[in-house]
Amino acid sequence: MAVSLLGMLAFVRPAVTAEVSAPVSNDFFPAVSGYEPSFFGWVLVDDPYGHFKVSIKYPFLPFVACGADTNSAFIGYKSGLYVAYTGIYDFYMTRSSSPIISREQNPGLFFDFNRCFDLPLTATLGYFHDSNGQSINSREEYLASREHPQDLISRGWDYTLWGASYMFKLPWLDTVTEKKYLDLPRTQLHGQIFNYNPNFDKSNLTISTQWLAFLDKQGFGAGWKEENVFWEDVTHQPKRSDYDGFRLKFMVQNAHYRLTETIRTGTTAPNITSDLSFTFRVRKWLPISLQWHRGYGPDLATYQVFSQRVVLGFELYDYKEQ
Repeated sequence: MAVSLLGMLAFVRPAVTAEVSAPVSNDFFPAVSGYEPSFFGWVLVDDPYGHFKVSIKYPFLPFVACGADTNSAFIGYKSGLYVAYTGIYDFYMTRSSSPIISREQNPGLFFDFNRCFDLPLTATLGYFHDSNGQSINSREEYLASREHPQDLISRGWDYTLWGASYMFKLPWLDTVTEKKYLDLPRTQLHGQIFNYNPNFDKSNLTISTQWLAFLDKQGFGAGWKEENVFWEDVTHQPKRSDYDGFRLKFMVQNAHYRLTETIRTGTTAPNITSDLSFTFRVRKWLPISLQWHRGYGPDLATYQVFSQRVVLGFELYDYKEQ
């Protein structure tokens, strides 16, 4: 089931009045920002093809962090109701007409409770739709399709999301950079032009967990889920919850690099998938990324099929010093 990206962005900035009891941080300015890391690259197989991901969020309704003291430095630190969208596509340049195939359409609404109780903790509660935007949902349609019918198998679920993440500072991984006093007035530069001020790029580790409960509905309750294998005979029909439902993520990052390992498994069967990625910003500018997938999927159409692949490309790096 396809969901329009334009529809997800058709919101206006909520009004803020003087009657608000607690101030909201100036850091929370309603604007589109990254949700998951966006990416463009190439899948390194015998016949390489493009792979890109767009993931954004928009703060629809800000509010004060849970349990925060009104004198806290973290008051209103980006807690709020967000609307999010993630789209994943494959670009088959060597096929006839060079088609772009939708692999995942994942819009949703979620609450983020940031910096609860003055801790670097984020709690998340959300409702999402997850589908691939395709149309084949019967064996007859599958057999009638002339080329690459698996690309057109329709998948769709709704799910609820519970999550939590905690950030640890890693001072022993901080890197020292050098910064000239070029911001001084010209009259004060004499004698200091070769004087440097040490500056630290701070490192941190974020550990995140997510629990996904897949529902029998999709399209935000408008239709029934689509997950059965109908194009071939099987002795047991798989379920999405056999392969996904619990996710554990470790991320080490600073202004130069990001190393991420995500492990996911089913809640009704122990099928484990690993996604490892390393992104390095060349001169803090060019974000080259290498990704390795080993497990089930990664396409929703074949979520129950084991696969491995390597992807090389560029990631939109959104690191902010904490």
